[in-house]
Amino acid sequence: MPPSDYDALAPIYDAFQNQTETDRWYDLALQKIHQNAQPSGDGEAGRLLVCDLGCGTGEMCLRLAQSGYDVIGVDLSEDMLQIARAKCQNAGYDVLFLRQDITKLDLFGTVDVFVCMTDTINHITDRKSLMDMVRSFDNFLNPGGLFLFDALSLEYLRETLGDNQFIVEENDYYIVWDNVFHSRSKTSVSEFTIFRHEKDDLYRRTECRIVEKFHSRKDLERILSEARMAITGIFEDHESHNHPTRTLYIASK
Repeated sequence: MPPSDYDALAPIYDAFQNQTETDRWYDLALQKIHQNAQPSGDGEAGRLLVCDLGCGTGEMCLRLAQSGYDVIGVDLSEDMLQIARAKCQNAGYDVLFLRQDITKLDLFGTVDVFVCMTDTINHITDRKSLMDMVRSFDNFLNPGGLFLFDALSLEYLRETLGDNQFIVEENDYYIVWDNVFHSRSKTSVSEFTIFRHEKDDLYRRTECRIVEKFHSRKDLERILSEARMAITGIFEDHESHNHPTRTLYIASK
């Protein structure tokens, strides 16, 4: 989908997130990097170099930098990247941000860890593009390197989002979110109409369309295997739902 759809979400993206849930998954990913990654890497002074694929507004990049890693953030949306750059610079961290399609990755060298969080994997809706991204790790991920990513569950896409309408109202924006789930393709289509407050009684209206696809564990294992990677850890969320909302995967090269 065009980056303009993500550009439309950029100004409200952080406020729109469930920060408690997001923080929990970021913390789990950081814990697993600490436990499973190599002790040193390609970063300055031997620090691990971590690349965040689909970095959005840079929340995970900031946490990685705060944890002592050298960080690269990659995203196709320039509006998202502008927020990410400002966020990390204001916090005093030097993070390299690249505007690229993560399924056509072209880095300057190798990294020690790839992360791909907040269901970015689900936004890659065709197998070839997902395969292209993972295959690029042959060139850009060091031997023994890790790939950490999360993916939404079928139950969440089919039942929680499903064929529903959601209204989100905050002080400076109002969203009408119409969602449709397509059982045959296992895709969830979200149509957002966003009203952002500018001044007085003036609101700016934008629209965007976001598509997410369910990827089964078997499909992910097969794709990673074809790229000579293997899943070495799986962690599910059962805290607040009968069915897990998402799963965190750790794969190694």
